[in-house]
Amino acid sequence: MQLHKTSPVHAGIIACTENPNFERLAEKIHHAVIQLDSLDSQLIRIYRDA
Repeated sequence: MQLHKTSPVHAGIIACTENPNFERLAEKIHHAVIQLDSLDSQLIRIYRDA
Protein backbone atom coordinates (compact mmCIF):
# COMPACT_ATOMS: atom_id res chain seq x y z
CA MET A 1 0.00 0.00 0.00
CA GLN A 2 2.95 2.32 0.65
CA LEU A 3 4.01 2.02 -3.00
CA HIS A 4 0.53 3.17 -4.10
CA LYS A 5 0.73 6.18 -1.77
CA THR A 6 4.25 7.23 -2.73
CA SER A 7 3.94 6.50 -6.45
CA PRO A 8 0.28 6.69 -7.50
CA VAL A 9 1.14 6.22 -11.18
CA HIS A 10 1.79 2.51 -11.74
CA ALA A 11 0.51 -0.46 -13.75
CA GLY A 12 -1.78 -1.59 -10.93
CA ILE A 13 -1.35 -3.30 -7.57
CA ILE A 14 -3.32 -6.27 -6.29
CA ALA A 15 -2.89 -6.96 -2.57
CA CYS A 16 -4.31 -10.19 -1.13
CA THR A 17 -4.57 -11.68 2.32
CA GLU A 18 -3.10 -15.16 2.59
CA ASN A 19 -5.53 -17.76 1.25
CA PRO A 20 -4.55 -21.42 0.83
CA ASN A 21 -7.57 -21.90 -1.48
CA PHE A 22 -5.81 -20.67 -4.63
CA GLU A 23 -8.79 -21.39 -6.86
CA ARG A 24 -11.10 -19.19 -4.77
CA LEU A 25 -8.44 -16.48 -4.57
CA ALA A 26 -8.07 -16.51 -8.37
CA GLU A 27 -11.85 -16.24 -8.77
CA LYS A 28 -11.97 -13.22 -6.47
CA ILE A 29 -9.10 -11.51 -8.27
CA HIS A 30 -10.71 -12.20 -11.65
CA HIS A 31 -14.06 -10.82 -10.47
CA ALA A 32 -12.41 -7.62 -9.19
CA VAL A 33 -10.29 -7.09 -12.32
CA ILE A 34 -12.99 -7.63 -14.96
CA GLN A 35 -15.05 -4.79 -13.47
CA LEU A 36 -12.33 -2.26 -14.36
CA ASP A 37 -11.52 -0.72 -17.72
CA SER A 38 -7.84 -0.51 -16.79
CA LEU A 39 -5.58 -1.51 -13.91
CA ASP A 40 -3.47 1.63 -14.36
CA SER A 41 -2.94 3.36 -10.99
CA GLN A 42 -5.46 1.04 -9.30
CA LEU A 43 -5.01 -0.50 -5.86
CA ILE A 44 -7.19 -3.60 -5.51
CA ARG A 45 -7.51 -5.36 -2.17
CA ILE A 46 -8.66 -8.97 -2.03
CA TYR A 47 -9.62 -10.42 1.35
CA ARG A 48 -9.87 -14.08 2.29
CA ASP A 49 -13.37 -15.40 2.99
CA ALA A 50 -14.26 -15.50 6.67
